[in-house]
Amino acid sequence: MIWGLLRIYNSLPFRKQLRGKRGLVKVKVIDVYDGDTIRVQLKNGQIEKVRLLLIDTPELHHPQKGRQPYARQAKVYAKFKIYSSKTVELGFDQDERDFYGRLLAYVYCDRKLLQEGLVRRGYARVCYTSRRKKEMVELVRTAQQEAKARKKGIWKHKGFVTSKGFHPEEMNFFSRMWVRARGRLLYMMFG
Repeated sequence: MIWGLLRIYNSLPFRKQLRGKRGLVKVKVIDVYDGDTIRVQLKNGQIEKVRLLLIDTPELHHPQKGRQPYARQAKVYAKFKIYSSKTVELGFDQDERDFYGRLLAYVYCDRKLLQEGLVRRGYARVCYTSRRKKEMVELVRTAQQEAKARKKGIWKHKGFVTSKGFHPEEMNFFSRMWVRARGRLLYMMFG
């Protein structure tokens, strides 16, 4: 039974299009959901939700956590980079999908890695690195070290970023309100 389901899954149209791709797949971006999730249209017309590999951004639409500081900034940056690019392409690693059925991909805007830009500006942390391409992990980790050293974005506030995610309660009240106000302003202007 399991083998039958696997055979059906592997025969689906989107699987045939992506299976065996070593290079990049050009896509049309339909929506930027938040800093680390987008919706794209593949060449065959299939619409897919894509989770950016190697990074985690603060939550924008979480039912329990609500909107976290820097979430809007991450979304606005991702949206700007994507929509100002001539081409957006996806690159894949070992695992094609996550637990929620989203495609897992490296996102390239005019051949520049979007994840690296988000990390370098302090809008994302590096995570979920096991079973990933070593050179990609090194690239985003280097960007994270630079962001930490310069205290950019999420790295300005001690205790805000941990291995388990983001903790707005560790920021003082005025910092939290200032970051949210800046995020709201950016979102109103560009979001």
